[in-house]
Amino acid sequence: MSSGPGSGPNPLLLAGIALVMIVVGWKATEYAPAPVEPADEARQEREARGMSAPRSNRGVQSHPTPPYRGMGRVLVFGGLILFIAAGVLMYRQAPDEPREPREETGEGLEEGPPAGADSQRRAEDGPG
Repeated sequence: MSSGPGSGPNPLLLAGIALVMIVVGWKATEYAPAPVEPADEARQEREARGMSAPRSNRGVQSHPTPPYRGMGRVLVFGGLILFIAAGVLMYRQAPDEPREPREETGEGLEEGPPAGADSQRRAEDGPG
């Protein structure tokens, strides 16, 4: 599955997942369902007749507590940790090494006599 030693998760993919986690967690911490009034139909009938009850007597909280606040915070902090880890991976990722010439195929070799051919010729000719 991995293409070679040192290859790991793609840092850009991890950073993207982290950003999604942060945004979803932020939205979850702020989400509050609409307040449900038990006698919604009765209230509408009273308003139609002009006999609406005062707002303070309705018994409905004006700002309900978000039910997913804790889970949202976990997502935000987890996303931050993952984003930092992606940055570390991106920083520590080794650059691609230059390709060395391959002797079997001759790819990357220069034209001319092989290395060491001159010294072999001198040894065959004898001393000076």
